[in-house]
Amino acid sequence: MTASEVAAPGRGLFPDDLLRTCISCGFCLSACPTYQDTRNEASSPRGRINLMRALEAGTLGEDDVREELSFCLGCRACEPVCPAGVRYGTLLEHGRDAVGPARDPKLRGLLLAVGTPRRTRLVGRMMRSGQLLGLHRIAPSRALRAAGRAAPMVAAPADWRLRRTVGADDGEPAALFLGCVGHLMFSHAAHAACATLATGGYRVTTPQEQGCCGALHAHNGDLAGARSLADWTVRSFAGSEGPIVTTAGGCGAFMADYGTLLSTPEAADFGARVRDYSTLLAGRALPALQKVTLEPRALLASLPGVEVVDLPSAGRCCGAAGTYALMRPDDSLRFLDAKLGEIAEAGVDAIVSGNPGCLLQFRQGVQRANLKGVRVLHTAELVAERMPR
Repeated sequence: MTASEVAAPGRGLFPDDLLRTCISCGFCLSACPTYQDTRNEASSPRGRINLMRALEAGTLGEDDVREELSFCLGCRACEPVCPAGVRYGTLLEHGRDAVGPARDPKLRGLLLAVGTPRRTRLVGRMMRSGQLLGLHRIAPSRALRAAGRAAPMVAAPADWRLRRTVGADDGEPAALFLGCVGHLMFSHAAHAACATLATGGYRVTTPQEQGCCGALHAHNGDLAGARSLADWTVRSFAGSEGPIVTTAGGCGAFMADYGTLLSTPEAADFGARVRDYSTLLAGRALPALQKVTLEPRALLASLPGVEVVDLPSAGRCCGAAGTYALMRPDDSLRFLDAKLGEIAEAGVDAIVSGNPGCLLQFRQGVQRANLKGVRVLHTAELVAERMPR
């Protein structure tokens, strides 16, 4: 189906004009991990957009496109190389919303758990208790057992909260976004980010009743739930000043597009303020879509005793992809294994990432490949170790 064939009114599943933007040039194919893995046209951004066009036109049903939309990592590596400016991430969210969320109890439980800050804290206490008792060994799925082995010990509840304000009174203002489950598992990254930003001259405030940004819901077929959480997040940061800093790259990419998601001036203003931690500390402006690549490298390379080693596949998704590792563990590990070989060959001492899901994925990978002595660190943690005081 061509772009002109979707000019007629369809089912109204997708925002106007988004499906017609794609010109089927194929530039996305070389950037797409699932296409490179399968060489199947339907597993490429171009192919999936054609499936979405058929879904919009009614010539295909939800069950006909569900598998390919699920197989997509949602990494959005296709967007920077697209000459037509296709907003593939937005299309994918609407496509998954059209087919509905997976009926898997693991996913339903996760989305329920992050629905409110109170629920997330309750789940954090349960996770910590389960770790102390070793309950991950009897988790009902292989993916959950592997994640349980790789996950760091969830911090005590007292460590989840940060001081409301850190830094000199005359420092440049910034507000810190914590996130949900990722913060429970990697709360030390937020503490490191807060401390290093304060050292860098910022006065960092942390709104207390913030919660999930909504990305997990949007990426899993629940746009209504995502909008509710996004609205909560925007309101929780009302009155804060300066950039909104995130230590979770996936959350940052989603929040930067709040204006499109909510269609309100407040949401658009919020999205324009979102900054990745490494971008802010490196003192550079954030590119659109949070495609942050140069800033972490520049920041890390400036630290004493750090040599940055770029893997050949550095710009390619590790397979974590939000809930992808939970829902499609075999596919996820296939993408991870491609990186593990490069890591072993490079002989690095540490793997550094600015996203909690990737950190968990690489922790699992280090165990899987028996890479002894290789640490997995958040960018902020390495900066905190090496930043001159």
